[in-house]
Amino acid sequence: MHEHMKKWIDEHRSEFDEEFNADRVWLGIREELKPQGKVVSVRAVWQWSAVAAVAVLIALTVMFRLLSHQEPVLAEDKQPQIRPVELSEMGGELAEVEGYYVSQVNLYMSELQNFEVDEDMLSELEILKTEFETLKQELGRGVDKERIIEAMIDNYRFRLEILENMLEELKEKSHEKKNTLA
Repeated sequence: MHEHMKKWIDEHRSEFDEEFNADRVWLGIREELKPQGKVVSVRAVWQWSAVAAVAVLIALTVMFRLLSHQEPVLAEDKQPQIRPVELSEMGGELAEVEGYYVSQVNLYMSELQNFEVDEDMLSELEILKTEFETLKQELGRGVDKERIIEAMIDNYRFRLEILENMLEELKEKSHEKKNTLA
């Protein structure tokens, strides 16, 4: 029986070679590995990331307000007197963290001045900046400080991420314009 199979395989070897041609097999594999579907631009990704970040920060702020049971000290005119608190006022490492993020944001903002920037892009940064001011007010309340500090640091990270993506995209566009003019 074994000899009979060996003989049959030897007789039909050329058919195997034709059927399982290595070049044709690799071509099929390459075709399957080609990217499928819609290509998403970098701009779309960072814009959706920014929208998600703002939504998370707004949700955190609302949650902090709802969970806050401490009543603010009222002045004579019955208006709450809550002093905004900077991260640097919390001491040590937080002062260093805030110093780093402030310097990085300022650096990227100064780099942006070299480009023509769409106002819609800057509006997302303004939303985050406004949200940061709200977080400073919440930190002044003295309730759930750790979560508020974490949200403030995340706010800085989101701003830096947006600025980095904006600069990258603007530099690419500038480079493409120079290449097309040359």
